[in-house]
Amino acid sequence: MKLAFYRGTRSPALYLPTLFFLCLQLFSVNQLYAKNSIPDLYRSTMKVSSIQAKLAKVDKLQLRNSIKDALLQSDKAIAIEKLQILIGKSSDLIQKEFTIQQILFALMQVPETTELRQFVSGYRQYDNQIFQKHDEGPLPVASFNIREKAQAVLLAWLKTSVKEQVVHNFVDGTDPLRSLIAQLEHNQWKQQKFAVTAGVIKAVWLVDEALLRSQILNWRNNFKTHALYQQGLVNSALRLNDENLMMEMLNKADQVNLSITLQKLPQYFDETTTIRLIVSAINNKQIASQALYALGHYLPNHSELKSFMMDKLFDKASGGTAAAVIAKNADDKIMHQLSRSLASTQNKTHAARILLTLKLINTFESKQLIENFIEQGSHPFASLQQEVKQWLVK
Repeated sequence: MKLAFYRGTRSPALYLPTLFFLCLQLFSVNQLYAKNSIPDLYRSTMKVSSIQAKLAKVDKLQLRNSIKDALLQSDKAIAIEKLQILIGKSSDLIQKEFTIQQILFALMQVPETTELRQFVSGYRQYDNQIFQKHDEGPLPVASFNIREKAQAVLLAWLKTSVKEQVVHNFVDGTDPLRSLIAQLEHNQWKQQKFAVTAGVIKAVWLVDEALLRSQILNWRNNFKTHALYQQGLVNSALRLNDENLMMEMLNKADQVNLSITLQKLPQYFDETTTIRLIVSAINNKQIASQALYALGHYLPNHSELKSFMMDKLFDKASGGTAAAVIAKNADDKIMHQLSRSLASTQNKTHAARILLTLKLINTFESKQLIENFIEQGSHPFASLQQEVKQWLVK
């Protein structure tokens, strides 16, 4: 039998030493991988039911009360000693990791101290021991994920710290964001940046209107220097129900700061103001599509918005989005407008957009309009007719 890679007249036997060497190398790599990872991982991989059976023997109420009593100690060094004793009493790895997990959950509700921070930080690099089989794939997942829980505690403390710092600076009359921005420039940890932003947002809602307005002009001047200034202004506009400031932000801020803001507008502004703001946001290319989708919510009860959306249907940049929004909110008036526009347009691109909208509507009436377009005799858009025929075939 010839080898698959063999070509020419040389004997396959000449390749056997090379094959033997490759097989030996693969065997060595597999053995090394098995020695260093597979057994260590799968030796502690268990069924969820087995883990639950082990935990059923743990007095969870007593454990939580013991953790609570330890954390009530005013001297946190003593509190940590008590927590370490609780961990040391664990009868096996499952109970140990469960105990650590419960301690970390409890620490989420406790004010940060230097001692507690050091204690939690020690678990950021914890080597998870207990794994369970995942329902959606072959790889096991950490049952208690101590690393992730420790990181969550540190993030929660950071949010609280930032919030307190920002509020203090507000009251103090200094720029509450300047020092935070300086800190973030030297830290590339994405989750920490998220926590700082969340802390700033919470702080904005805690200060009174006068303090908030005292910083708006300064933040406007620094608007393009850092995303935190944009976050501060966007959330200030919501907090103060300031339509002019919000309209300014919707037209200037980056997409990352505005995507969620569009969804929040109805919570802080009346319907008329919300519509006005969303229409303004369509001018911002970064969020134009999202703004059109948001405007679609108001189409059924506002005939002027239906006409506005029909105009957007023929816009080069946002026509596709407008087609989807119109199709979702199609009624008799919209169908009449589409039919009339299709019959009168002399623009091939406009005709294509109308036909796309009719296809998305996907009703008997819309299909009938498409068929009528195809069946017309001499037509200036003959090539478009041929293309649209394929839609009905599919």
